[in-house]
Amino acid sequence: MKVQFCGAAQQVTGSSHLITLDSGYKILLDCGLYQGSDDEMANFNQKFLFNPSELDCLIIYFYFQALKFRWL
Repeated sequence: MKVQFCGAAQQVTGSSHLITLDSGYKILLDCGLYQGSDDEMANFNQKFLFNPSELDCLIIYFYFQALKFRWL
């Protein structure tokens, strides 16, 4: 199993974690949107760090109405 942190590493917003099982099955935990004004994060919401068409499952484990999600 491999875990890739695609957002919210050392941040509060933008939670997104890709789990790839040994079988190749891909699970995305959350698909959060970065909220902030940091210059280095300006393009974060414009592209994914993974190929959405390769996902087998999306699990949203945290939802707060004030937050927005990047929908696949």
